[in-house]
Amino acid sequence: MATTVVDFFPFVIHIVLECEKRKCWKKNTEDCQWACGYTAPSAALLIDVFSKNGIHNEATLAEFFTTIEQTEGIKYSIETFIFEINETVGNLLNVAEVYCSGTETKRGIDGILRSEMTNRASGIMKDETLMKVYPIKPGGVNLNDGPNIVSFINRNFCTIDALATGDVLTFHHATLWIDRATNKCVIIDSWAESDDDSEFHCRPLEYRMFELTDVIHGLDIINGEHESEDWQEGVFAAFDHFFRPVLQDKFMKELVDNGGITAFTINPDYIQHVTARVTGILLEKLKHGIPIEDIMEQTELGGSPRKKTRRHRKKTKKLRKRFKKHSKSVRKYIK
Repeated sequence: MATTVVDFFPFVIHIVLECEKRKCWKKNTEDCQWACGYTAPSAALLIDVFSKNGIHNEATLAEFFTTIEQTEGIKYSIETFIFEINETVGNLLNVAEVYCSGTETKRGIDGILRSEMTNRASGIMKDETLMKVYPIKPGGVNLNDGPNIVSFINRNFCTIDALATGDVLTFHHATLWIDRATNKCVIIDSWAESDDDSEFHCRPLEYRMFELTDVIHGLDIINGEHESEDWQEGVFAAFDHFFRPVLQDKFMKELVDNGGITAFTINPDYIQHVTARVTGILLEKLKHGIPIEDIMEQTELGGSPRKKTRRHRKKTKKLRKRFKKHSKSVRKYIK
């Protein structure tokens, strides 16, 4: 990483909040600065772009924009960058009842999870490298170095019966930045929910550093089989220590009522695929001379279905090279 953790993650959080403040969605227009469904994916995307391109402050971010302008032959500004991030986050937002062209589904992470569960219910079993989202394995062996988007679901809502009623719903999201070489894990998340009296409670977006082995142990407890009588206390302690729910009594009641928690992570190759599709649409419009102000007026939280053309695929491939993506991993998800 180009700079120290103390400098880097506050800068990431600053840009996340700037992106949220300047989003131009026509649907889901409410404030998302505390919404984990927004802050976790946006933090993961920014960490990925920043760490790959040596960005750690405003000056290096401006240099990145200049490089894109010179490489792609387009006008590229902070407004363009924020729009690009927000369109990608919109594809992953779990409360978005809008079809998004990057994920080709509604409700973002929840829709992706429901699709994978439907495949399993239908007997369609994939190799994990081809799955879009999957449970975190013991020991965190399928978590990658760098940013990981982690989502949690109550187990009683993660059943085949729940699919029929559309109740497969995540309740928290976080980004885990992992560095196995130093045994460090940074958790970046926020929390917002209402109590039984409809009073709003929130925890602002923040980062917390832990020993990686401790976080993995906590995830193993959360994803455990829960055979002991006191499993609720163990799971609550692990979740409270690492992810800090704002309404602890409500969280404990839901934990008992809903049969525990499962922690999932999104396949990073799939995140690259979604990013490439969303950014490819943006680049195509910019290269056709459409001003970013006009493009921003056309958004509907993640975009609209696009026509697949040879020209578009070619530009998307060029863009994947810019972000150091591997076309083989991205093609796995193209229908």
